[in-house]
Amino acid sequence: MFEVYRGRPCIAVKAEDGLQQLLIDEVRFFRTPYIGNRGWISAWVDRDVDWTLLEDLVKRSYRLMAPMRPRKRPCRRRPD
Repeated sequence: MFEVYRGRPCIAVKAEDGLQQLLIDEVRFFRTPYIGNRGWISAWVDRDVDWTLLEDLVKRSYRLMAPMRPRKRPCRRRPD
């Protein structure tokens, strides 16, 4: 999730147990306000960014948050 916090752009992701504390020990990461207690971390993206690491974190976050099964699409009627 992209957001601006304290005037700086950042990306928030859900992290696995234990990974959050490991990452926020680095200057470029911080505990996401309001939802950080649920494992969310944010990364500043206005300075040097390790985009490979951030891509990996986004993918991990998606796997943690995505539903186990995709939702069924509603049936669409063909136009007459």
